[in-house]
Amino acid sequence: MIYVIYSESQKGSLRREARKITKEALNEVNEFNYASFDAKETSLREIVNACLEVPMLENKKVVVVSDAYFLTGGKGKDKINTEKDYQILEKYINTPANETDLILLVESDKLDSRGKLTKLLSDKAKLIPIAPMKLFDWEKFVSQICEKKNINIDYLAKKELAVRTLNDRERLSNELIKLSLYTNQITLNDILTLVSKPLEDSAYELTNALLRGDIASALITYNDLTKSKKIDPVTLFIMLANQFRFIYQVNYLHDQGKRITEIMELLSAKEFRVKMAYQNGKAFKNSLPKILDDLYEIDNKIKSSQIDNSLAAELFIVNFKNNYF
Repeated sequence: MIYVIYSESQKGSLRREARKITKEALNEVNEFNYASFDAKETSLREIVNACLEVPMLENKKVVVVSDAYFLTGGKGKDKINTEKDYQILEKYINTPANETDLILLVESDKLDSRGKLTKLLSDKAKLIPIAPMKLFDWEKFVSQICEKKNINIDYLAKKELAVRTLNDRERLSNELIKLSLYTNQITLNDILTLVSKPLEDSAYELTNALLRGDIASALITYNDLTKSKKIDPVTLFIMLANQFRFIYQVNYLHDQGKRITEIMELLSAKEFRVKMAYQNGKAFKNSLPKILDDLYEIDNKIKSSQIDNSLAAELFIVNFKNNYF
């Protein structure tokens, strides 16, 4: 049997589902009946060979493949596999080994529906999507964990902790350990002080502050990212470029007559993010190409040591209103 388990935000759940399938298939896991691979480090030919090997002294075998990026449209960037390797995998999918369970883990909420492998697996394999929890359900989950561990936490602190750890069980566990060592009664102020916001949220806040012309808030967020979270300015430029590129794409597609639902599908994005990008970008349609060009130029100057990376980032933020409004 072949299983495809996929989720972007529930990476811990991917592994748990794989363990569940493995436990159901095998009485005891050992080197003769279990193998695991990282698709970015192992060729498909090697993985298929492992699936075809007859398990020694066992009736069943499980092969787990993490980060199966080739099911998300990432095949074009593949530096490990040749077209022949993909053909070998296609052949295996059509005629899998009866004694082997192949589990493919995909870190994405969507599979490449146009890809040949995905179409084949849709017919031959069991697809298991793991939907991210909604905030309300995650809040209840946080409450259950706190009660189970006898952790005293205020109501508002619990809600904020849920927001900052949404769908990340491993991070939630680590943050609760840290908070419990710090205090016996966790308050909202403890969460605000000790638990950082998700990186994407901070990048989103920085972009929105710039688009509002609120340079002071943008600098506060920038300092939090670079000093508290120790994000390298080069990484920050990439994040900003991704944010502005997304805004540009949304507005371009909207101008082409695409509906919000079509844009969501094309960009694999949630409705709220698409709507906000459209609203934020309306006033900057003419400036967005220049913003992207400038970010690209600054990135090149940093990489060629023509300008200090911290100075470049601060100048971009400080001059944003003058340059693009």
